[in-house]
Amino acid sequence: MTGKEFKEERSKIRELRCQSHYNQARALTFALIDRLFVEQKFDRIVELYHSEICEPRESFYAFEIAYALSETDHLDEAEVIYEYLLKYETNNTAILNNLSHIKHARKQLPEAFELIRRAYELIPHDQIITSNYHHLLALTQEQDAIQKLYKDALSYLVNENDLMIEKLRTFLANVSREPEFSNNRAPIPTWRFGFLLEIPQEHAELVLEDWIKKGFIRHTRERNKQLAPIYEINPYLAKELENIECKHIPGKWISGLEELTVENLERFSYFSLLHKIQKIDEKYREIAKRDLNELFFNYLMKNEKSVIVLAGSLVEVVLLHYCEKKNITILYLQRKNNRTEKRNLYECDLAEILYYLQEKKMLGDIFVHVGNISRIYRNYIHPGKELRESELLGQSKSDLCFVSTIEILNALL
Repeated sequence: MTGKEFKEERSKIRELRCQSHYNQARALTFALIDRLFVEQKFDRIVELYHSEICEPRESFYAFEIAYALSETDHLDEAEVIYEYLLKYETNNTAILNNLSHIKHARKQLPEAFELIRRAYELIPHDQIITSNYHHLLALTQEQDAIQKLYKDALSYLVNENDLMIEKLRTFLANVSREPEFSNNRAPIPTWRFGFLLEIPQEHAELVLEDWIKKGFIRHTRERNKQLAPIYEINPYLAKELENIECKHIPGKWISGLEELTVENLERFSYFSLLHKIQKIDEKYREIAKRDLNELFFNYLMKNEKSVIVLAGSLVEVVLLHYCEKKNITILYLQRKNNRTEKRNLYECDLAEILYYLQEKKMLGDIFVHVGNISRIYRNYIHPGKELRESELLGQSKSDLCFVSTIEILNALL
């Protein structure tokens, strides 16, 4: 049909409408639409539908018009007509298929799949419908898996510590201000995660890896025009964070774990001391090694009280080894009134061993005083003393005990 013929047909219809021959005009309109549809001239069908010739609109709801509207990206109008027609032709597979296509374009996946499922059950051997059905089935299963991932992520969230919860809140606040953030999605180059989390980039990449595994954030496998990867934020995350009750982990534990490095252990002579302990008598070796490991771990974790207790314990086991090495198994200790008490080595405490070695000139005064540091500060393990006195146990006392213990070990091993 040429443009001239189209105009002539349209003029005939207008003239009939002007003469109130509505039924004839309507029949001629549908005949014209059928002819244009066969010729696939969808723009002219839409032009006709949008003119006064097709008023009232509801009386011209037809498959051909809906199809033409859909082909020319008038999806809203096409959807309305298809849904109207489907009420009266519930088993029309063409309508089911086309309406499913529109729902899919609108990202209404459950509705799209339900429509194509109905069409597939009616004619399972139709090639186009079968292809559309399997495509939407795969998308639906993928979407179900994503929803499961997002919901399962909430079980991880309740076990996160307060520092990680704060990182999540910071990230959500910052990413929501990104220019292209929409519908929980945003293109994020890897280098930008450090900025969004407000932490060093190398730490941010580890956090991102952990969050992807847990389902807090998802790589969509899509990219924007600048080829930046597009991530989707778990849509349940923001609401859940509003009600989450944080599990507080002491900050010094976190910083302590960061301090637990080979460099720091080397700096405090851990490896050389461990090597020396490996050479002492077998019956002391495991005890000394255990106390050395726990001493260093607690020192780096800033556990002051544990350091003081372990420092005294480690000094004592090393002194026991030292005495046996010198063939000292019995100690003769001076008591009041010039009385001497005979004691088995294993029955003596740290103060008695230090006093004996000082009396026998086997340890210099300086090492005796250094050894006494941990013994004296061990009094602070009693809460009553801390409550009675204004001077509390602190990091400075822990540092002193740790350093003095290292000095004694280096001297005696």
